[in-house]
Amino acid sequence: GGGAGGGGMGMLGSLIGDSQRRLASAEAHHEKVVKQAREHLTSLLATQSEALGSALGAYAEALTIATKSLEEAVNTTKVAVEQQEKAAANKPGDGWGGPEVEARARLSAKVLIMERETRRLSRQQSRTMEEAKRQTVDTFEDAASALSRKIGDASPILDEAKASLESSEAAAAAAGIAGKKGGEQGKGKAADVDSLAKALVAAKNSTNIKIIVAQTQFDAQAEKAKKDLTKGVAGILGDLSAAEKEELKSVHGSDADMPTILKSHILKSHVAKTQPVTVKPVEAKKQTAAAAQKPAAPAAVAKPALAATPAAAIAAVAKPAAAAAAATKPAAKK
Repeated sequence: GGGAGGGGMGMLGSLIGDSQRRLASAEAHHEKVVKQAREHLTSLLATQSEALGSALGAYAEALTIATKSLEEAVNTTKVAVEQQEKAAANKPGDGWGGPEVEARARLSAKVLIMERETRRLSRQQSRTMEEAKRQTVDTFEDAASALSRKIGDASPILDEAKASLESSEAAAAAAGIAGKKGGEQGKGKAADVDSLAKALVAAKNSTNIKIIVAQTQFDAQAEKAKKDLTKGVAGILGDLSAAEKEELKSVHGSDADMPTILKSHILKSHVAKTQPVTVKPVEAKKQTAAAAQKPAAPAAVAKPALAATPAAAIAAVAKPAAAAAAATKPAAKK
């Protein structure tokens, strides 16, 4: 028994040592997989930050050009109205009233309204671009957050992506504005008041369309980048999950990996613990003799029966008492 037990313990020690080696190998493999996942995320964010940076730059450029084209149209109309007023002042007989004077006054009022609109668009552009950048950064942060539990702190990767986004946006905006200019709305051309008013309205409509087109294009690019990031992150998570399963399998192994001697030893120990205890014949005789010598228990003393009900108990006591009283009573005199 001692030799078999010693052999089993030796095999158990060997199995424990093998498990520790497997664990060390699995940990090394896991570190390698996590490093690859971080590199994959870095590459994924770098690609999308460059694409979205260019999209942000193009968006800012389009908004700037749209606002500037309206501003130029307003300035052109304003100059034309001033020229017409000077020309009318030099005409003999052209007083302070008349249809042309009223038309120029209405057009001047529209110019003032459009000047306020250009200032509003400039302020709105700043808020629009800040919101677009915030949404882009949120997309990057969501991607990094989905992987942070698996790959650890992703802040350095995220900071690198943000820096790339800023530089790509600045480069795209600078290149676009340098290569394009806002349209000139009738500079140097003489036009009547009605034509100037129609041109101003057309410039306002054109600016609105340009802004809508720019926003639609950016939204489409941002949505595509978000889908690509989601797909890429899902792929990284899938790779990590598959690697973890392989690592767990390599650490735990299977029952077939257990040595035959160790399995036999464990099986014998289990049988010894679970087998029922049997009594030998000699021990059974001793137990029988001991039982025979044991004094018998005293017989139980009979107890008087209790009346079934309280009324029956009273009657049982009252009848003997009445009989005794009758016996002792003297006979009546005749």
